[in-house]
Amino acid sequence: MTISALKEIEMQFCQILRLCAVLMTKADKKVVIFFHNMISIRFLPNGKR
Repeated sequence: MTISALKEIEMQFCQILRLCAVLMTKADKKVVIFFHNMISIRFLPNGKR
């Protein structure tokens, strides 16, 4: 996999995540925040953990 392919997947994933967040605004916001933080940590370089 090339870096550009990974960037494309990440962009699509972020769009899906935003859509889920919009759909879940009336649900539990803590769950959305938890998933967002988990994914943000995953996409950061290992040195920033």
